[in-house]
Amino acid sequence: DIESDGGKMNKLSWSESHNALRNGELDAVMWLSLWPHPTVRQNETVRPMRALSFDDAVLEKFLASSGGFERVTLPAGLFEGQAEAANTVGTNTILFASDKMSDELAQNITKAIWDNLEEFKATHALLGNLSAETAGKGMVVPLHPGAKAFYDAQGIAYDTSSELAE
Repeated sequence: DIESDGGKMNKLSWSESHNALRNGELDAVMWLSLWPHPTVRQNETVRPMRALSFDDAVLEKFLASSGGFERVTLPAGLFEGQAEAANTVGTNTILFASDKMSDELAQNITKAIWDNLEEFKATHALLGNLSAETAGKGMVVPLHPGAKAFYDAQGIAYDTSSELAE
């Protein structure tokens, strides 16, 4: 526990946390972001940075208590001076739809994405690893019935281990 060890937690916005880290006001930051994010790279020009690695027991405890995350290994060399890979957690990018959206429309949107997958992935770097193997991992909310129908018809597996995903 950071606070019981004499540390302090600060809840800051994205820009506030970058400024505070750059200015030496923070020792560490937790970001859920594309790696390596350009703003993080910019920070590295001012202060040396590295990704922290966590031991298996810490990761298991966190993953057991926090839905939507999975183990991620950030490669060695991600930051200048980071010689070793870092074992940490990551999350998926999620496209949300209202439960009031018709099943037909949700299924058509899902189909349009998959029919144009490479074009869709090119719209943002965070979509780069989207595939039939990754799309259904880490579900923390239920699939819209229309999207579920498309996934089922295409044989795309999805995680139902979360009580929210069922």
